[in-house]
Amino acid sequence: MNRIIYIDPIGGIAGDMLLGALLDGGGDEAYLLEQLKKLNLPGWRWRREQTSRGGFAGTKIDFCPEETDTVRHLGDIVDLVTAAAFPEEAEKRILKTFRLLAEAEAKVHNTTVDRVHFHEVGAVDTILDICGSVLLLERADVQTVVCSPLPMGSGTVRCAHGEIPVPAPAVAELLKGAAVYSSPVRGETVTPTGIALLRAYDTTFGSMPPLTVESVGSGCGSRDGEVPNLCRVFLGFGENGASAPLCRLECTVDDMTGEELGYLWERIEAAGANDMYYTPVYMKKGRPAVKITVLAETSVLDDVKAALFRFTSTLGMICVPVERAVLERRFTEIDTPWGKVRYKEAAGFGTAKAKAEYEDIRAIAEKTGRSPTEIRRACDALYDKDKDSR
Repeated sequence: MNRIIYIDPIGGIAGDMLLGALLDGGGDEAYLLEQLKKLNLPGWRWRREQTSRGGFAGTKIDFCPEETDTVRHLGDIVDLVTAAAFPEEAEKRILKTFRLLAEAEAKVHNTTVDRVHFHEVGAVDTILDICGSVLLLERADVQTVVCSPLPMGSGTVRCAHGEIPVPAPAVAELLKGAAVYSSPVRGETVTPTGIALLRAYDTTFGSMPPLTVESVGSGCGSRDGEVPNLCRVFLGFGENGASAPLCRLECTVDDMTGEELGYLWERIEAAGANDMYYTPVYMKKGRPAVKITVLAETSVLDDVKAALFRFTSTLGMICVPVERAVLERRFTEIDTPWGKVRYKEAAGFGTAKAKAEYEDIRAIAEKTGRSPTEIRRACDALYDKDKDSR
């Protein structure tokens, strides 16, 4: 099963709002507190309150730390998190979240990642918000995160750098590729922690995907107004594998060489596309040509378009939203007389399949002098035996 969480940021998203929504939706509070106490942080208390925003019930989370003015660098937070010995996947996501924040801050302040001063983001309550949200997401075994378009407030917000426009520069940097719209709310609706958590989970933005809903939760922000300051989450599963929205970009060229087309693929791949292929076609006046087709997620669409315009001779392209159905995939390893071999396993839609990674097969073939076909057959027999014993 593909575990999916759909996030509906009605009034915006922040670390504490997401954490409140996850707890409101049935997150394990005892597990959360047990894990957070592993962090070597100054004393803190927390308050979980059932309240409402705009007449709708939700959970409000507040961490109350003794420390209020410590400034931390990325290295300090990495040390804190790794020393806590969280579950491996949770640790990776937490560190990814903070690294994304550091990279955004470094860019907007024209400095390096290691020199970035985390002010609000390095505060105890913010560290707890981020770690807590990730711990509950990993505890729920979430594999796919989808979020509706983000509401953008207006005006200014006060921080350690003074009064700055909304969205804050670091938030604006992290918003690249996200779907947004204008909200009537005055003030900050998307915080650095909120958008960084979404980015750390490679969130796609769009409408709710097909899923069987298991639980629903609402997290409350600190203020309220004409738009309920709530962030809702819908946790469920899609039995037939993930269904991910993509765009198909197509253009035709009749004046590019094979070498240029080969170079194009490198550039398209670097831009983050999922796939690209060529189709021989005939254009007007009977000219032989090539149709270039690229599949890309919406988060990298602008980069892919830019690469197509820059590295082809085309003057235009079509862009059509499509939806793909994919099997759930994971890697496993088996022991063979020649070393470990990785297998990619896939399942869903009533079928299951597995295939050895070609590079592992090739390496063994080169080492033994046997053909890749022989090695694959031998490994497949060992894989079947290993699978039967699981």
